Amino acid sequence: KKSIVHKYDTIVQFLKENRRDYDFFISFDPGSAKCFAVLFGAIHRYEKNVILIDEIYANKFGENSVGKIMPQVIKKIEEINPNLGDWLSVYDNAASWFANEVQNDWEEYKIPLFPCTKDINNKENKLSLIKDILIKDLMIMTDRCIKTYWEMENYKTDDNGRIVKENDHILDSARYLLNLANYYTTEGARPVKIKKKRSGTPYQDYIEDKKGEIYGDIDVDLFDS
Repeated sequence: KKSIVHKYDTIVQFLKENRRDYDFFISFDPGSAKCFAVLFGAIHRYEKNVILIDEIYANKFGENSVGKIMPQVIKKIEEINPNLGDWLSVYDNAASWFANEVQNDWEEYKIPLFPCTKDINNKENKLSLIKDILIKDLMIMTDRCIKTYWEMENYKTDDNGRIVKENDHILDSARYLLNLANYYTTEGARPVKIKKKRSGTPYQDYIEDKKGEIYGDIDVDLFDS
């Protein structure tokens, strides 16, 4: 079984070589008091596999303002895929202040920004979908998605099966991203196949592929307890 986590440079290069097969998304979970989380992802247009590319996780006072976050977002877009027409973005619909600030103060942000209005009161369904995506090996992430991996590993429910509202900022961003992409079922989806353009022997190519993998899979049982 392949690792879920891959080197950032390997994934970005793969996406640049295959960008026409992917839609790119940015998902904002704004928080001025606690944590401001942003997730960058891509979803295959036909095979529906999910690649989580990068994240921003600002939980220190003074670092989680829109003025601090947006320059980082713009820089990451340029690094991942500067073709702005490939991107869409979404934000927590309860944070209309964020959308207003971006619209008024960040003219250089040219990517369409939509409120998340689907499934916002049915968190369990989307988390169940994320679990299904993981079980079927339909999601990978890069080694920059440290908090994403950590939140998925540490997600929990209470003794009554209710979701514990803590350490879920990136998970919320993942839900918004899937909602914007109209991703509701894994039917017909296929795992990601990271292939580099190389001319080595089959064995050399195998070794190079293994170098791109970093560490093991997320324990999907964590979505049950």
